[in-house]
Amino acid sequence: MLIVLSIVFFALCLYAAASDAHRLIIPNWVNAGLLALAFPALALSGLELREIGLHLATGACAFVLAYLLWNFSIIGGGDAKMLPGVLTWMGPVATIHFSLWMSLVGGLIVVVMLLVRARIPMARVPALIRQPFETRQVPYGIAISAGAFAGAPHSPLLSSSAQILAGLS
Repeated sequence: MLIVLSIVFFALCLYAAASDAHRLIIPNWVNAGLLALAFPALALSGLELREIGLHLATGACAFVLAYLLWNFSIIGGGDAKMLPGVLTWMGPVATIHFSLWMSLVGGLIVVVMLLVRARIPMARVPALIRQPFETRQVPYGIAISAGAFAGAPHSPLLSSSAQILAGLS
């Protein structure tokens, strides 16, 4: 059952990334699902109570940090709501891997967006992904999702399903 919950987690991350790339919106139901599914996953994980507490504390710290980043207009509301749910799944150990990859992919997205905005007429950008290029916003849900996939092998909740997904590729 934990693997099924994990696969739904990955599907929600992919949906969030696609939605953010297309419309610069991560729907609230996606973010609520990411967080809500962490609770049965933690209950089914077989982790010690201390480890479960560390996963919940990681999500709570992510909530506070994301709120502050949103409050100062550094990240969007959807991104701020996505981070606590994803980091509750990651836990403290996988958070390092998650953060590294999220930052790298986020930086790459910013560079690509700046280059496209400066050099390519908007009419040539495919309509499916044009909206982010027409604003000053960055679809950071893509980077958050990339971080989730990269951090998954280090998370006790996601490592089994990450191995299955890696075998499919």
